[in-house]
Amino acid sequence: MTSAPYTPTQPGAYHWIASYSGDVNNAPVMGSCNEAIETSNVTSAPPPVPPTTATTTPPPPPATTPPPAPKRPVSGVAGISSGGHTGCAGTPFRVDVRGTGIARVVFTLDGKRIASLTTANRGNRFSVLIKPANLKRGSHRVVARVTYVSSAKTSPKTMRVVFSRCARAKPQFTG
Repeated sequence: MTSAPYTPTQPGAYHWIASYSGDVNNAPVMGSCNEAIETSNVTSAPPPVPPTTATTTPPPPPATTPPPAPKRPVSGVAGISSGGHTGCAGTPFRVDVRGTGIARVVFTLDGKRIASLTTANRGNRFSVLIKPANLKRGSHRVVARVTYVSSAKTSPKTMRVVFSRCARAKPQFTG
């Protein structure tokens, strides 16, 4: 059996008795009082024992999260380009709308809806492919109606590109 730890409270001689209760292979043994090897001399007082009253450590201050940075208002800006294809167009070309704060772009060709885009489909551009070979000869109009996200507080904008499908030039024969 093991005894509980003991801390002396003042200098002096402390006596203890060692004992062993024995086991299957060993006989029990018991020391006697005042044996030389069972005396401890304490020459100085132990350090003072801190008071046993519970002291509470104040909790660390709560972590402060910096306030979120104010959001810049979204501006509603858009521009249209046709890659220089105005006037007579015979090869396919794209009409692109670029801008910020765009929620939707609806493209029409000669009054008929050809695309309605809610996300940019060519990098940061809203784009449609125009194939003049499929159109009648004459002037044609592509209209892009841009609506903006509500936080942009910008009214919808309508932009136009006009081009022509010209008649093929007839070969000149000289005779």
